[in-house]
Amino acid sequence: MTQENKPKADMQLGHYTLTVKLAEGITSETWLAEHCYLESKEVCLKIFSDERFIRVLQQQKFLRVVKAPLHLPHIEDYDPTGQMPYLAQEVVPGKSLRQLLREKKRLSPDTAFDFMRKILISLKVLHDQNIAHLDLRPEHLLIDSNGHVRLLDYILGQVMTLTVSDYYREFATKNIPLPKPVMRSLLYKSKQHRIGTDLSSRSDIFSLGIILFEMVTGTYPTKKAEIPSQEIPSLPSKVDRIYNACCGKGDEFFSNCDELLDALQQDALPTTSAPNAPAAQQAPVMPGITILRENAAIISVTTLANGKNYVDGKNIGTLSKNLDEIRTSKLCCLAFDFTNIEYVNSSTIGFFVNFNDQIHSKGGAVVFFNVQNQVMTILSALGLEQVLRIVPTEQEAKAYLLSLGN
Repeated sequence: MTQENKPKADMQLGHYTLTVKLAEGITSETWLAEHCYLESKEVCLKIFSDERFIRVLQQQKFLRVVKAPLHLPHIEDYDPTGQMPYLAQEVVPGKSLRQLLREKKRLSPDTAFDFMRKILISLKVLHDQNIAHLDLRPEHLLIDSNGHVRLLDYILGQVMTLTVSDYYREFATKNIPLPKPVMRSLLYKSKQHRIGTDLSSRSDIFSLGIILFEMVTGTYPTKKAEIPSQEIPSLPSKVDRIYNACCGKGDEFFSNCDELLDALQQDALPTTSAPNAPAAQQAPVMPGITILRENAAIISVTTLANGKNYVDGKNIGTLSKNLDEIRTSKLCCLAFDFTNIEYVNSSTIGFFVNFNDQIHSKGGAVVFFNVQNQVMTILSALGLEQVLRIVPTEQEAKAYLLSLGN
């Protein structure tokens, strides 16, 4: 968008006259606007300016609207086709979590937990409709005059994710720094979410973990402070447990809003873990696993995928179940053999990236070998060569695992 074409006060856009600029974000400007033909009718107008975002937006057949006035802003109007595409929403008086954190720096654990409960009540409305927000961050959490938390921009989450993942892959490939606004939004996204391979509700649970960290510490996770208590030692252990389970750091994780709500209410640990396995099991007995030593093995992806040369919606359930069994066993040094695998879909890649992260969080290691050119092309396009360890041959993979010791 050129300087001449940028939104200005008193400019007319569709049926609206712009009055006051409220904010400027990664992909848009937000304005207060008045309806030209309805007296005293004000809306919050989000005017899109980023070319990548607009391109993805215009590829969507429609945006899903959910009517839940206590939890979500009402969508008034939408025009993706004009010179300045825009979305009109109701004006919601209140204060965002970002504004609150600027004022208070950080919140007490009890206040943060109460805020989390309110967010989850609103988020559950979306998840019950099979919609993930995908862009949860303090700017998009608004406390209205009645004390409810409204989730802003839920309607644009998928478009934003696809746009930001495009930026992320391009800049990672070129090895140059990302623009600061994009970098800030990535702080609240898992690795799979950043590259656009996870558009599920689990992405929202991860984002809530980072938001909890920020609420109680006033900052973000770092290598020096990977859990909240490393930043603020006086925090209760419950904060660390809930943060870890939101972000999948360990064997236990929250898979939905109800589990997280239960943990906040009852000081409970999440229930989602390995089937019948509170502690590590022996190495699983299944075809396709060659044990190298007690904690190390080579695993045939073809065998885990029911003998197919691909992994997609037809057999991903079997692969996922097998990976879960492996993840909760004593095996923590793993080499995956991709011989004969010619295609994997984005969900499969997301499973492997998530598996890789969980094994690394336990001090283990994962390596992939014999990756076919077709699959390598997909991984390269997603910028995963720097995320996953990939070697050409079984000999190199085995040597790597054995070099790690016990």
